[in-house]
Amino acid sequence: MSKFFKTSDSDATFVGNMLRGVGQVMFQKNGWTGLFFLCGIAWGAYDAGCIEVAWGALVGTFVSTITGYLLGLDREDGNSGLWGFNGVLVGCAIMTFLDSTPLTWVALILCSTLCVGQQFFKTIAGMYSSFSDDSVPFRQPSERNISRSCVGSIVS
Repeated sequence: MSKFFKTSDSDATFVGNMLRGVGQVMFQKNGWTGLFFLCGIAWGAYDAGCIEVAWGALVGTFVSTITGYLLGLDREDGNSGLWGFNGVLVGCAIMTFLDSTPLTWVALILCSTLCVGQQFFKTIAGMYSSFSDDSVPFRQPSERNISRSCVGSIVS
């Protein structure tokens, strides 16, 4: 069983990458954390009488992780669980707020795919332009090419 929870990224397995993706929801690159988190989701969903939330989390993680493999994204990101964490959140959210219908499951699969797809398009955009990261909103105004006089007029 420990082969699914390899700590070395070079020995990562698909199941381990999925579980690390769930663990990344809590900022933990650890398959065991992901497993405990999934068990918590399943327990809470069962207790609340909406087990489809747990299935949504599992399907969302599976779809987003497999999409990362199919798009050929950076394997280090996948081994760190960065492909799966949005999928589990999307799966939980969609199944919590929408009724469980076939169309809802199609939406879950599509949205989980798009979670990883945005990483793919960001990578492509970074190859052809200077835009290469998501930290623009968090930079200081001087780093965003905004003149100090403009910032001064906004603040005062």
